[in-house]
Parts: sequence; structure tokens; C-alpha cells
Amino acid sequence: MFKSKVFVILALVLMVLASALVSAPANESANGSAKITVVDAFSVAGNEIKSGQYNVQWQSASSEAAVLFKSAGKTVATVRGKIVMADKAENNTWLIRKDASGHPVLKSIQFSGKKFKIVFE
Repeated sequence: MFKSKVFVILALVLMVLASALVSAPANESANGSAKITVVDAFSVAGNEIKSGQYNVQWQSASSEAAVLFKSAGKTVATVRGKIVMADKAENNTWLIRKDASGHPVLKSIQFSGKKFKIVFE
């Protein structure tokens, strides 16, 4: 009987630790912002992002994120993205691919010092 109680307690402790590890990425990525400089225009989720300085803000309570691109204090685009775990980034980086018509489209963005990236469809 003693062994079964110890086993149950150990199992509960492991479950709590596992849930803490699973929720850690969401907590890290919950809210944040970063300044970026766009040299060549691109689109993201149908919104055109022209060259210039932007403040990119994200908010998330799960694996989904709301991302705002702001320029001169005005919101230029609000898009949805998916939080994906990644190696810690040394710099702000983004992945841009050309769509079927040859226009550049933002596929993902990762911020300096963060262990996640935001992926756009």
C-alpha cells in the first residue's frame, strides 16, 4: 500500500512538472514587441508592408498569436499567426518566400532572444 501511494504522488508530481514545461512557451510568448526595419516591401496575410520602420507587437494566450505591424504609431496590419518553438534567436529574423505570382510574402518571424517564431499562412 505504501508503494502505491508513493507511486501516485510521484505520478502527480511528474504531471505537474510536465504541464509547467508545456505551458512555458506560451507564457514566454504571451505578449511582446520588437522594432524592425523593412528594406524591401512584402505582404503578410494579404496586407502590404512597405519599406520603413515598424514596431511589431504580438499577443498570445495559446499557440495562436495576434500580430500587429505599427508604423508611426498607426496599425498598418493585424494578422494571425501560429507560435512554433525554435532555437533561441540571436537577431530578429524573418522568412520571406515568393507566392505563385512572384510577390514576396512573409512566412515567419522570430525575435531576438526568443525561443519561438510566429508562422503565417
